[in-house]
Amino acid sequence: YILLCPELYLQKYGKELIQQCQYLMKDIRTEGIVTICKLFISIIRIQPTYAIELLHSVMIDIIKNLLDDTDYLTVKQIYLQVVVRYFLANQMALSHILEEIQMENSFQKFLSIWINTMPNVTQNEDKKLLAIGLCSLLTISNDIIFENFSVIVINVYETLCDIMRQDSEIGEEVDSLILNEQAEVD
Repeated sequence: YILLCPELYLQKYGKELIQQCQYLMKDIRTEGIVTICKLFISIIRIQPTYAIELLHSVMIDIIKNLLDDTDYLTVKQIYLQVVVRYFLANQMALSHILEEIQMENSFQKFLSIWINTMPNVTQNEDKKLLAIGLCSLLTISNDIIFENFSVIVINVYETLCDIMRQDSEIGEEVDSLILNEQAEVD
């Protein structure tokens, strides 16, 4: 229903759906958390402006769990994907959530977890998303970002190396995650 008629469905059932998902995430296995987070990612992709408001409370829980740094790598990766999608939809929303958490050095710890988890991401699509988020961070004037600039650039460069391939027809490197006209014909 979210894919077929997102405006109507999310307006009518969105808050209840998110509350139930948030409740389930407190006592569920890793596979369930991944599935629920994929739902959150879909909501952000389909309705980014409404998702910022709708997912606000669950984002606080996700970021707190990330900052606790006690979850399995799979859970950390999917949490990061949700947070980065949320951040890309609205940069200010993430900073407001980090302020609400009122944890000392929350942004520094969050960025450290992001940077340290990124090399362990195996799916190129997911790694590209995290790299785009890191690039987006570079537009923000912040001492913590400046201090981690070299590590951010290294992570982005490694991602580019992973997703770029040599195109034999044009002799240039292209993003392997983007379909070109020739790939569509085949």
